[in-house]
Amino acid sequence: MTRATRLLAALFLVAAAAGGVRAYTYVYTSSGVQTHWDDLCLDVWLQEDVSSGLDPAAAYGALESAVAAWTGVDCCAAVLQNAGVTCFDEVGMARWPGAQNTVLWRDDPGSWVHAEHVIALTSLTYDTETGEIVDGDIEINSEDYDFATDGDPTRYDLRGTLTHELGHLLGMNHSEDPTATMWADAQPGELDKRALHDDDVRGICASYPAGDAPTTCDAPKPGYTFNAPYCPPLPGHQGCAGGTAPGDLAAALALALAFFALVLRSRRRPERRS
Repeated sequence: MTRATRLLAALFLVAAAAGGVRAYTYVYTSSGVQTHWDDLCLDVWLQEDVSSGLDPAAAYGALESAVAAWTGVDCCAAVLQNAGVTCFDEVGMARWPGAQNTVLWRDDPGSWVHAEHVIALTSLTYDTETGEIVDGDIEINSEDYDFATDGDPTRYDLRGTLTHELGHLLGMNHSEDPTATMWADAQPGELDKRALHDDDVRGICASYPAGDAPTTCDAPKPGYTFNAPYCPPLPGHQGCAGGTAPGDLAAALALALAFFALVLRSRRRPERRS
């Protein structure tokens, strides 16, 4: 397996969505292989340190609704599931507990290390040879922007933001159709991205076409709540342990939902060698 590297992605735009013309695009490796999940059952976690401006239960509800938007597409074989609340906050393949698709909050001063005009960002870890995605994490820029779950016209809609970013987690890139959920821009109070649009549905179904039998997934283990988050200690240690996993996989592509301009941001994490 070839080491995945973080890179500055080129956006492959196609014709605008008029009269059913394709406007959706996908995330590709540097060698032109489309990224995708082989495991079609994807658990998504919410990190416990929800932004101070949000009610934790409402934030979890926003994630549930965003997950349901993608899972409710009948022609798509991929299934997203809410796994619960986790204490882990590492982006990329963590040394422990390994791959975990997590929504993370960046509230503290200096915690948002990406472009200021980006309100949320998804990082994918994938195999550069096959394009298989093995981990995806969503960072919310709550340091620079206020989010709401109740449609407040002065704040960014968390549910719509998460719906957009989950599209990136599935391997979707930005659409050239301004009515699509995967359109790159967002505005305060905008609620249109809460539901998928025709271009989004065509794109995700082309990437993960449903077969004759629906995808069957084991239900996530219940009980991981804000009062009792998923937080197993590293064997032989006490408390949560993070750190990027060494070996063949490193953090890869970053995709951003910006409110004025599209920004695809690259980052580099130190590699560990044994």
